[in-house]
Amino acid sequence: MGTFCLVLFGCGAAVVAGKTIPTAVLADAPAGIGVLGIALAFGLSVVVMAYAIGPISGCHINPAVTVAMLVAGKINVRDGIGYIVAQFIGATVGAAVLYAFQSGSPGFSMGEWALGSNGWGPGYLGGYSTLSAFLAEAVLTFLFLFVIFATTSRLGIAPWPGWPSDLPWY
Repeated sequence: MGTFCLVLFGCGAAVVAGKTIPTAVLADAPAGIGVLGIALAFGLSVVVMAYAIGPISGCHINPAVTVAMLVAGKINVRDGIGYIVAQFIGATVGAAVLYAFQSGSPGFSMGEWALGSNGWGPGYLGGYSTLSAFLAEAVLTFLFLFVIFATTSRLGIAPWPGWPSDLPWY
């Protein structure tokens, strides 16, 4: 459920409202939400899912988190495999629902990046190389996991008021 929501809302924001509609297509079109809006959609999806499914599964909505928790010994292999399979299914179903939404749009054609996927190389954003894309993913994933491990550690900082750990069932 968590990865489904992350793909549907995060990638959906990028696909549906991420860019401004050219005035040649629709003269009075509203401006798109841009990169900040897309980032907020992803971030809010994670926070909402942390509250909704955190007490159930620990909010494993990204395979990188699950693999890191598995390597750190915080979950067992059976649960880790189950989470990863569920994440792939959730992402696939989320993309299928997003495709169903988009296919109803006039003039929609399934392009290379039609469902908000990331890319690199010529023709995509800054045209970054494969090495640059890999390095960015590795560093940012490390920082993401560092924050998760630091904030979920029993030795970490005290929880903030309103954080999921303040919920009675957490």
